[in-house]
Order: sequence, then C-alpha cells, then structure tokens
Amino acid sequence: MIRNISILLSVLILAAFVVPADAQSSMADHVVINEVDINPPGDDSASPTEWVELYNPTSSDVDIGGWQIASTTVLKQTLTIPAGTIIESGQFITYSYKTVWFTDNNEIVQLKDDNGFVIDSTPLLSDIKNDFTSWQRIYDGYDLDSSDDWKFVVSNAGSSNGKIPVVESTEDVSVKILSAKSSYLFGETAILQGSVSEEVYVEQLGDFKPESITVTIRGPDYNSSVLLYPDLNLNFKTTLNLHPVLGINEGVYDVSVSYAGATSETSFSVGEEVPDIEIIQEGVFAIVTDKSQYLPGETVSISGITSEVIPFEGLKYELKNPNGIVIETGTLYPTDGEFSGEIFMTTVNPVFGTYTINGEYVDETSTSFDLVEDIKEDVQISLWTDKDAYGTGDVVTISGRLNNLWVSSLDLEILQTRNTALGVNDFEGGDFAFKILDVVRLEGDSSFQYQFKIPNGDERLGDYRVKVSKEVGTAIKIFSVVDDPTSDLIAREPISLSTDKTVYDFGDKITISGFVNELTQSTTDVPVVNVSIKDKDGNPLTIVGDTGGGRLGTTGSVVSYDFTAVPEPSGRYSISTDLSRSIFAEGQYLVTAKYLKLSTSTVFSVSDSLTLDDGASVFLDKEVYGLGEKVTLSGLLPAIGESAVSISLTKPDGSIINSGATLDNQRFSWSWMTPIVESQTPLKLDDRSLATTNLGIYKIHVTTSSVGMDLFFKVSKDPANDTLIVPPITVFTEKPIYNAGEELKVLGSVIAKDQGDEGLVVPERVQLTIISEKAPTKPIHQASVYPDQGGQFKSTFELPITIFSEGQYKVKAVY
Repeated sequence: MIRNISILLSVLILAAFVVPADAQSSMADHVVINEVDINPPGDDSASPTEWVELYNPTSSDVDIGGWQIASTTVLKQTLTIPAGTIIESGQFITYSYKTVWFTDNNEIVQLKDDNGFVIDSTPLLSDIKNDFTSWQRIYDGYDLDSSDDWKFVVSNAGSSNGKIPVVESTEDVSVKILSAKSSYLFGETAILQGSVSEEVYVEQLGDFKPESITVTIRGPDYNSSVLLYPDLNLNFKTTLNLHPVLGINEGVYDVSVSYAGATSETSFSVGEEVPDIEIIQEGVFAIVTDKSQYLPGETVSISGITSEVIPFEGLKYELKNPNGIVIETGTLYPTDGEFSGEIFMTTVNPVFGTYTINGEYVDETSTSFDLVEDIKEDVQISLWTDKDAYGTGDVVTISGRLNNLWVSSLDLEILQTRNTALGVNDFEGGDFAFKILDVVRLEGDSSFQYQFKIPNGDERLGDYRVKVSKEVGTAIKIFSVVDDPTSDLIAREPISLSTDKTVYDFGDKITISGFVNELTQSTTDVPVVNVSIKDKDGNPLTIVGDTGGGRLGTTGSVVSYDFTAVPEPSGRYSISTDLSRSIFAEGQYLVTAKYLKLSTSTVFSVSDSLTLDDGASVFLDKEVYGLGEKVTLSGLLPAIGESAVSISLTKPDGSIINSGATLDNQRFSWSWMTPIVESQTPLKLDDRSLATTNLGIYKIHVTTSSVGMDLFFKVSKDPANDTLIVPPITVFTEKPIYNAGEELKVLGSVIAKDQGDEGLVVPERVQLTIISEKAPTKPIHQASVYPDQGGQFKSTFELPITIFSEGQYKVKAVY
C-alpha cells in the first residue's frame, strides 16, 4: 500500500529596513492595531463577527478616513474606513467587516494609511479556540516591534488592555516596621506590621511589577525571610508563631525590612516571662488586629503601641465598612505606651469585605481586616493542611473546623506512614517513625489550628497522615515530604495501584501495592481492597486441559486470580504472588484494585528471556493518557551485552526529549509525566508567532546497538473515550515559516512494512516532493531518502529567491 502525507509551510520575502532611534520607545507614536479576534465564537461564515480594535496612543486626534484594515495571507480581504473618520487621542474604535475576514491560522493583520503605507502590523497570529479569547497588546499602544508585545487572553473589545505603569522614583521612598509588642511569651504570636510611603514598580522582562517588601527575622539559631506587598493603604503585616516546636528559642529577635532601597529595623524578645521594662522605639505609633479575617459574631481585638504618651489624651479611632461608611468610633487610652480594645462584628445583616480602622494620636495610622462569610462543608469535621507537599525543615500548618457542633477539643495524631528514602512502606509503629500525639483546642467558631516543624534528614521523606477525632467523628488528611516540594508533583488519586516491576520472568514474585487516600471508618466491617489479575483484555485466566503444559488458552479451566488486602491505617495495601508457568504465559496482564466504589488498574508483562534471541519485548502500560498522568515504558531485551538503552520522546510540536534507562537483568523501565494542563506553545519566528498544542500523538524511540523500535501514545483531555490511531507516515518541517534563500529541513518517520510472501516489493525509500500552492501546482524539488532502522528520515532543500516567492508550499511524502 502506498502511503502519502502532506503539510504546508510558508515562505516570506523580507526586505531590509532601518529603525529610527525614537522607535525604541515602548509607546507607539501612531495609531495601532490594539486588539484583534480572528476566530470569535460561532460560525465566522454565517455572520461578520471577526473584529479589529484600533487605538490612538498619541496626544492628537488623527483623521483615519480612507485608511485600510487588511488580512494579508490567504483571504486578502480589505476594509476601507469611511472618509472623515476621526480617532481622538486615547480613543478606541472597533471594526467588523464581512464574513470570513481572516483565517484562523497564520494570519497577519495590517493597518495602512490612505496612501497605502503600512502604519501598523500584527505578528503572525493563530486562534483555533473559537471562543472569547483574542490577541491584544499587553498594554494599550505598547509597541516594541516584537511578538512579545502581544498576549492571547479573554477579549475586551472597545476598552483598555491596561496602561503601562509609571516607574516611580525611589529616591524619597521610605519604609517603617514595628512589632505590636516588644516582648512575647512562648506560644504567643508576634505581629509585625509597617507601611511604605508610596508604591514602587520595577520593570521585569518588559513588564512592570510592583516592588516587593522583604522582611527578615533573625534570632537565636533562627533566620527567616518573608516577601510581602503593600495593600491599598500602603500597609503590610506578617505574623510569627512563637512555639519551640517551630524552632523558636529564647532571646532577642532582630527584624529588618527593605523596600525599593529603603530600610528599617525593629526587634522583640521571646521568653518564659515578660521583662518588667520594655524599650519602645522613638517615633513609633501603630495599631494592629489579632487576625486578618473574621466571621460574623467574632470579636476583633485591637492593639497598638506609641513611643510618645500624651497626658490625658486617648487614641481616637473609627471603623469603616467596605462601603466606606463609618459604623463605629471610640477612644482607647494608653497604658505604658500600649493601647487595647475590642470590636464586635455583628451577625445582623453583615457586610462582607475589607474593613478599615483609622487611628489618630500623635500621628495618623490605619490597619485593615476582612469580614468573610461563614461557609461550612457538608462533613462532620473539615481538615486541611496549607500545602500537599513539604520539604524537610518546613513548618506544616494544620487547620480545620467542627461543623454544626462544638466540643472543647479534638484528639490529634500525626504519623509518618511511609519512608521513601529507606524504601519502607509498612512504616507504622517502626523505630524510625515520626509521630505526634496531641490535643487541639477549638475556638468559639469551632475552628482549630496546629503547627509543627518537620525534622531535617532523608529519613523524614515520605507520606504522613494527620488524624483528628472524637466521639462526634474522624477526619484524615494525607501530605508528603519530598526532596523538592516546588517541582515534585503529588498526585492524590482516590486509590492508586502499582507493581514493583513492569516486566517479569517466569518464577518471579510480583508485589502489587497501592494507597487508598480516604479510608472509610467503621467499627464493625473493615472494607478491604479487592485485587484481581486478568489477561490484557480483562478476561479471567484459563488453563488449557493439561495443566502440565503450563500455557493459557481460550478454553480450559477458569483460574480465579483474586486477592484481598486489608489497608493499613495510613491507607497502604499490598499483596504478593508467584508468576507460575502453570498459570501465566508470555504477554501482558491487567491488574485491577477495587475499594468500595473506587477502582483503578495497571498492567505488567511476563516474558521468557530464553526466547528473546530474535527480538525484544517493549510496551507501554496503555495507549491513551490524560493530562497529568504517568506514562510507563517497560522492556525485556535479548542478552546483548549492553548496560543501557537510549530513549527519545518526540512531542506533537516536533521537539524531542532525549533520555535513557539502565538495563537490569535484561530489563528496563522508564516513565514520563504528561503535561498537567493543556497549553499552546508559541513559536516565535521573525517577530511572528503561532501556537502548537501539547495534546496529540507522542512517539517513543528505543534504541541499542542492535535493537530499534518505535511506540506511540496519545495525550487527550478525554482519555476514557479517545483512541490512538497512528499514521503510517508522518512528515514535518523544522519550522513553519522560512525566508527565501534559507535551507528547508524536512523530517519524518514511517512504520516500516515487512516484505511479504506474495512477492510484493516494498519500496525502501521515502519520496519527497515540494509543491507550490499557487496554480499551476507543479513539483519544484524532489528527493528520495532512506529511513533509518527506527523509521526516521530527513532531507534538506535550498529555497533560492529566484524560484521561491512569498506564499504557501506543500511537502508531500510517499512511502
């Protein structure tokens, strides 16, 4: 059978031009195309829904009558703006023209004046989403003649994309910080707050970001830094829980803050008892609240500090709700330079949002807090950790709530259930296990919080279980401690399943294990995990007549290979069995684990190393994967005297990841995580751009000195209902856009056809042809190339300017 496939590429003729020095400004000095939607929702051929937004960033009104907005690629549709049209300074004007004004791929939109000169042009755009996203400048009028000037986000036709922030001078910027108290007891929370004189922006990679505030706290065997940003009132605040378990020791702690080159310092002490004499910094006046969020019915505790006490004068404060209405006023008198007071947040028609407390004494100051709605989960006990993955030495914050009930306390158990460094799964009660038994006290709203520090050391890597319980119920939360919590992906499936190897020989022992994320609590029946082994199609194993033959067949006695495993309190379960020749034959097998209504499956392979002289057994655990899934490749090779295999992964966009795996007793295993989310990767070429998706068909190429083979899999948003269809031949170019005079590189792969017994002669070479899309569509270049042992092929062609003009060209491959 002759297979052929074609792809398109573009050739551009680029003329040299001179950029004036003043064109380097980030703001255009002319009318620009500010936003364009080349593929809005619906059928573009049914109604004129595509649109272009113009913007005038100059300080003068501009007459754009007779100007043109044109598509420049395949359709070449041009809109002429009516005579006498004026676009005022800072004005947006949006135009629609006719059905199918633009193409959805490789489109360039130009704005020309009434003399036909190009005033502005977009980069090469692609939009296949058919939704409300559009291409728009990152800021109104922002123009550095680069594809980086543009972003692909939800459209806002006729309105602003955002203005370029003004970078403020930092010469007069000041920052101050203070502690709510100068001395604390162990178990208290230190409140550090301050303010900046103005907000500063800094430029980062062509964008403008608010400058961050760095607060550094140093004390006895303690050093920590926090990044903050000023709020709308130019204030900032952070807290530090002063518990010995968090690494806090007795002594003095120095606090420094830096912001845009300005610095300030303060200090506080921690101990078993408060010193009789407190030293208050000069020029200090501030107020704080004990929390940043409150529920209706809670009491806000206000505290303040001043370095200057005015006799017979009190701190006058007012409380404003989110609507700016003053709802309470009062006066707080200082005691030894400190203020304190309380505000009750009513439950009658509460207004949710940010509240501001303004205070006036020796100076003016303010602070804020949020009133949030009390939303309860539909469970007896809610339980959370602030993260799912931590590193050793990190502080874990556990919080939760007893819903619709109140008790004074709950029992807390924190237990390390698995150690990844030591390879120990059954870790409960062992000598190395990390364990905390404690009690959490409930607040008035039935909420609770607990913190502890994970000790340093590799023996603390692994899984941890947090359990809070009482007669009213139990809640369990699992988290992990990993080497790099910023990059390690912690997948919390309801039930997981794996085998200790992916390829086995006859007589090997297979260990099947997994994890149940949320165990069902019961005082009578204990739910078990049901594990079954079936053939790759999900059918029970069978033995053909004479069991001495030791081979499976389509008839014979049905073998029930089912097991039960009782999960440990951590959720771990495990079973082991021998792979006997009397039950198993060479091939793939399906393992399924079920726990109540939860179910998951995986595959493994059985191969006979004595029968691999003529080839290799290499396979994937499945053909279609979802986003964020693990791809597992396994293999068993003949005894070839090599210690490793080379593995390359080719993505849908043509990019290649080179990797490898070590051979262990002729076996190897390799894994790769599919993308977590769907994304489009922009290809930036000559200030033009298009996007390729990370969904689609991936190819794995496995090679040794004597073995080469390809396997394919698909990444899909709906893997359960998707299938893998592998094209017998693929072809693509190194990039989609070329300049005349460049060298075109063509690459591809074929699934090699075996020579048949019927005398069919299979062509050994791939025939490549370059064809112009313009009539007459005659061949321009032809070549024949041999694919390598893995089916890969490549060839190069010259694109002389005397032959190749601007337009679309096709590469045709026949094998």
